[in-house]
Amino acid sequence: MVIFKRFTYTIITIFLCTSLTYAQGKARKGAYIPDASPEQSQQQADEKRRKEKQAIEKPLNKRQIRRNMRRRDRKANKNYEAHHERIQQKEVKKRMKKNKKASRAHNDRKKPNPIRTLINNLSE
Repeated sequence: MVIFKRFTYTIITIFLCTSLTYAQGKARKGAYIPDASPEQSQQQADEKRRKEKQAIEKPLNKRQIRRNMRRRDRKANKNYEAHHERIQQKEVKKRMKKNKKASRAHNDRKKPNPIRTLINNLSE
């Protein structure tokens, strides 16, 4: 009987100790902390911004520079295309679509395809 009592007391104390240690752990992410003041939260936000700025101020390697350039170019192309979509009318779009290959050849200073020119001349 004495052994049984000691065994139960041991298990109960172990259970209580472990539950207390887990209960005193850190608060979960996004949990509401009632004693946090607005000034304290503002200070934390300022510290976070400062750390982000310090991370940005590090010198970029070649890979990061190229990635930033590609992002910039993609953004510029997107803005350019959106602008032209806005300003173009249906007739202009049709005309540009029709002359797209020829205009690329002219801009690249390539000779026109003789078969295509023959077909175009016959169709006109």
